[in-house]
Amino acid sequence: MSSEIEALLQNVKNGKPLSFESLYRLYTPLIESTAYSFCKRFSLASAEADDLKQEAAIALYNAVLAYEPSKNVSFGIYAKVCIRNRIISYIRYFHEKYSAEPIDELETH
Repeated sequence: MSSEIEALLQNVKNGKPLSFESLYRLYTPLIESTAYSFCKRFSLASAEADDLKQEAAIALYNAVLAYEPSKNVSFGIYAKVCIRNRIISYIRYFHEKYSAEPIDELETH
């Protein structure tokens, strides 16, 4: 892990909000590509992409707080899994709330 990311992670954990903004900018491509990928995959409206990006930002923040370097997993991989899982949960929740059709397809990817 780069020393810049390591320092940003530590600063966020120590309550420095500007560090999260910097970290967010570094991970914006991941957030956007993941959100748009799920929108395309499930034919969601473009307005949903903003909701998914918001969920992804929350997942990134939670990933920062929960990340443990001693587990020998890079932060990037950990963040990607956390973001993906949060978006899947969001889609599943709203789909179940507003649709009668099951969405088992989420389990396969």
